[in-house]
Amino acid sequence: MNRLISLLIGLVLSGVQIANAQAPCSMQLSHPALDFGAYSADPWRAPLTFGPRRVQLQVQCAEPQSLRLHFDAPSVDGQRYRFGAGSLQVQVLSAQVDGQASRWSSGPDGADTLPSWRPGQPLQLVLPGRYLHLELEIEPTLDGHAAKVRDISLLRASGRFRLE
Repeated sequence: MNRLISLLIGLVLSGVQIANAQAPCSMQLSHPALDFGAYSADPWRAPLTFGPRRVQLQVQCAEPQSLRLHFDAPSVDGQRYRFGAGSLQVQVLSAQVDGQASRWSSGPDGADTLPSWRPGQPLQLVLPGRYLHLELEIEPTLDGHAAKVRDISLLRASGRFRLE
């Protein structure tokens, strides 16, 4: 027997914080709250995805400086962040420093890595600059076991961007 469940999905990308920046900087996030809507899903079909959402993060500093960003949020493992009983991935789609495409690194050795922004690893832009524009894709996933609920369930996640 297939039971349908309803999930109310939300993600809050809470405020941005600037810590230890060399010069005064400001950050702006295009969508500080993402609503993935209400879903009725077959819990036997796994995994359940809610479709990616894109956000833009912009940093503006008074003077050129090295830009190192963190995304602080609870993690599921070394690859994904917690999203209620599921998980979410944060992908870096593009990075521009002072209007020019820029490379970034998030690995411990400073080498370019896949565009996934992993928990606990800062995103380091290769070139210093005054203006940073990041395009990010955020996609939550819920496995079949986590989708087996008997009533309406609210799934939430929150995270904070921080500049060093």
